[in-house]
Amino acid sequence: MKRSLSCLLVFWTSASIVLVSCSPSRATVRPTATTSGVSLDAEMAKLARQVKARLPDTVSVVVFNFTPQTTSQTTQLGVYLAKKFSNALFRAGVRVRSRELGRVAVEEEMKYTVDRPDARELLKHFQADYAVMATYGLRDGDCALELVEVAAVPTTGSELDWAGGCLVKAEPGEFEHWAGLESRILPNMSRKLKGFLTEDGSWDVLESPRMVTKDGAQIPSNGEVVVGTFHKFWVKVKQSCHLYVLGWDQTNSIMTVLFPDPARGENSFTGVGDFCIPSGNVYAHAIPPAGYNGVRFVATKSDIGLRATGQELQSDPTVQDAMVDKILSLGPDAWGAVTFSCWIKE
Repeated sequence: MKRSLSCLLVFWTSASIVLVSCSPSRATVRPTATTSGVSLDAEMAKLARQVKARLPDTVSVVVFNFTPQTTSQTTQLGVYLAKKFSNALFRAGVRVRSRELGRVAVEEEMKYTVDRPDARELLKHFQADYAVMATYGLRDGDCALELVEVAAVPTTGSELDWAGGCLVKAEPGEFEHWAGLESRILPNMSRKLKGFLTEDGSWDVLESPRMVTKDGAQIPSNGEVVVGTFHKFWVKVKQSCHLYVLGWDQTNSIMTVLFPDPARGENSFTGVGDFCIPSGNVYAHAIPPAGYNGVRFVATKSDIGLRATGQELQSDPTVQDAMVDKILSLGPDAWGAVTFSCWIKE
């Protein structure tokens, strides 16, 4: 397998003057001056202390991905900033909920990765009181990162907005790192494909998707695997069916059929049992960049003609939608699916 398979985990965060309050009123903080010589970590630690000072002890928050000021798309920089601010809040004593609460929560996030997330919809899945969201901007001329605005959205009541922020000057080499992460756009799939990723069909035929490394280590769904790891995917099939395995590249813009591959003597029809992909002595290989990766196992009652795409990666949304239509047209009782997801770390 030439590419790392990627579905998306949206790591959220807020990156600005994150004054999260339980008050239903709106508040505004005027922009602060450029913070010359202050690191991003130090600035986030300061903001996290401000959040802690305004939050009741019993309130919990979930931090959404930072989004660029000029677009609603998620980038790896937004993920990076989200992790940093989540950690800063945790160190400040804020109750930060993990977003990795299982497959249902992860798949629910997929619905909101192209447009700005619907915070209240997602809060239902994360058992938190507030969703903290933020925007940022890169300033090429200043070699700086601007933390622009923050919103705190409660499960009920009025949204809280804060404007303003600071301009954090990059350390030598740091701006290039930020710009590189910013160039990696995560969500870029059709809405039909996103919808398919959140549906499982009604046929209960697959279970126990997992990864097993070449040295025998079991990686559960939502676990972690290091770049460079050789592995296979396994799934338990409870009834005879036609089995297909789908995957996506790191940008989620390219859809790949991984199984079956007639060139390797594989066909879609399977009996009952545990099946591994790829079969034989071939292993998949976890490659960079880091990110949330996944594969989708789909079982159907009839052969829908999907075959391994090999090097012919499908980036055309109309082609991707046609693949999805083949499955959905069967009706919910004629197909079922499970997803294996993991975090690829460098």
